[in-house]
Amino acid sequence: MRVWRVAMFTFVEDWKIFLQERWNYSKFWEEWSFFGGHLEDREDFMTWCLREVKEELSIELSADDIIYTWEFRNLVVWESDYLSHIFICKKYHNFKEKIKVQEGDSGSFFSFEELWKLKMFSHDYMVCNNIKKFLENEV
Repeated sequence: MRVWRVAMFTFVEDWKIFLQERWNYSKFWEEWSFFGGHLEDREDFMTWCLREVKEELSIELSADDIIYTWEFRNLVVWESDYLSHIFICKKYHNFKEKIKVQEGDSGSFFSFEELWKLKMFSHDYMVCNNIKKFLENEV
């Protein structure tokens, strides 16, 4: 069985999740998704996250900027073992003014109510649900 090792990152503000608009980059007919991608050879997840945030949003983070991370396994995607590592990053002052989306069409924050109405890959809905549970436990 093939193992897909991917990682995703997001920023959370006021119970809203930052997602990537993917109209022109869609792989599975999704319109919105998490920023992220595949890991490079021998790259650990934290190194990946910090590199991807810089590449995709033109901002530099440190490991201290990561609020929470967890591994998520979905065995039903493409009849493969789909292993994701999800990072929630601190959102900082003037976030929208400081970022420059380099991959995808744009980025926007969505409430959980809005998320369920978006056209996303099924795996992303499961990740959103896990983020919501994390936030509920943090309050």
